[in-house]
Parts: sequence; structure tokens; C-alpha cells
Amino acid sequence: MPRMKILNSVEREVFDFPPIFNSVERKRCFDFPTPLQDIATSLRTASNQLVFLLSCGYFKATKRFYPVPTFHRRDLTYVADRIAVTLEGIDLTDYPKQTMSRHQAAILNFYGFRAFKPHIVDPFERIVWSTPISQLVILASQSCDIFRLTI
Repeated sequence: MPRMKILNSVEREVFDFPPIFNSVERKRCFDFPTPLQDIATSLRTASNQLVFLLSCGYFKATKRFYPVPTFHRRDLTYVADRIAVTLEGIDLTDYPKQTMSRHQAAILNFYGFRAFKPHIVDPFERIVWSTPISQLVILASQSCDIFRLTI
């Protein structure tokens, strides 16, 4: 079966890359509360601090994480200036996946989100989705079919 094309190439590029902020949006998204600044300060390297805070700002704006190579230069400069780091000494290519995972978990926790893990199902969800009516909801294509099948 062919894949359904939902986004055209321009829309996909907009979706795959961090948003482009104007100066007001940049100030709003990269204005970090003290607890986040404390977490960033506790990180060992300046590059980890920078990537962590940029990820926080992008997550705050879009509720998504983006690969480090897609970060916008203006945002990098803005956050680096805020934390008094020079970009010349920063190597953003050396950002291990384990570090990224830990940072993303901390960001999700701070903002009150939980990572989606399809292999871990809440016992309550398992009960709900195993009931006959919920199976009909998944299979039925129209609401009138669901109604007729449940009577």
C-alpha cells in the first residue's frame, strides 16, 4: 500500500526544522526560569549548556525536539550571549545521543510531559483498549456503524 502524503516538501521542511523566531519571540522562548538555568549551569560543558537551553526554548515553542545541526545561528548566538559563552570554543557536533536523551528527559519532566513509549502500556489503557466497544471504535469507519453494533 502506498504511503499517504500529508505534507508537501515545503511543509515537511517547516515541520522538520526549528521555528524561525523574530526578536520578540526569541526573547519569549529563550527566557528561562531559574530552575532551568540551574540545571543548565550544573552541566559540565558549555556546549551541553547551550544545546540544553536551545532545546528548552524550541520545546517551549513547539513541544518538539530538533536535531542539533538544525539549530538556527541567530538562536545559538542569542542563547550563547545570555549564558556568556563564546561560540568559537563550542563544538556542537560532539553531542552524544545519551546526553541528548538525558537532556530531553529533564526538559520533558520540567514542563510536565511524559515521553511516548509505545512498548509500555498503562494497565488501565490495556483494559480500555481490550474491551469489545473500543475494538469496534478502532475498526468502524462511521459513527452510525458503531451505534448500530453496540445496540
